[in-house]
Amino acid sequence: MCVRVRGAQITARLMNQPVDATTGRSLLYRGPLDCAVKSVRQEGVRCLTKGLSANAARMGPYTVLVLLFNEQFKSWCAARDAGHSGSLVKP
Repeated sequence: MCVRVRGAQITARLMNQPVDATTGRSLLYRGPLDCAVKSVRQEGVRCLTKGLSANAARMGPYTVLVLLFNEQFKSWCAARDAGHSGSLVKP
């Protein structure tokens, strides 16, 4: 998850950088690796953690719910395969 989030951050920086009007070349970064290195040099390692808490707050509840529903579905399938009634509600 962390690599995906940082990749999105680097992509956003690359997309939002100024471009030379005459040549069409980017003015700040030559590529993704250059963007990451320059960001760490200018802002420190903490620049890689920007937005991490917001992403965790967004993905945390989603992940918990997916895992809970997955476990419930697996137990329902196991009960159905064992020959019990097909009810999702336990008596």
